[in-house]
Amino acid sequence: MPKDGLQIGLFSATLKEDTLAITNNFMNDPVVILVKNDELTLEGIRQYYCEISKEDLKKKVITELFKEIDVGLCII
Repeated sequence: MPKDGLQIGLFSATLKEDTLAITNNFMNDPVVILVKNDELTLEGIRQYYCEISKEDLKKKVITELFKEIDVGLCII
């Protein structure tokens, strides 16, 4: 972990070059992991999408989801 205690993770299935370039403004020495399409394994991965209209409801919705779904590892 960095000495300032802040660690940033950026995860994306698709990321354009210009968007990736912006990350240099807030990330020091980022590690980039690229996976070829033919090496992707989606077996056993479940994806959920919740559109929340009000920003202040996001925490409540996530809390409720964690009560209903058995989550071992996740990316939000």
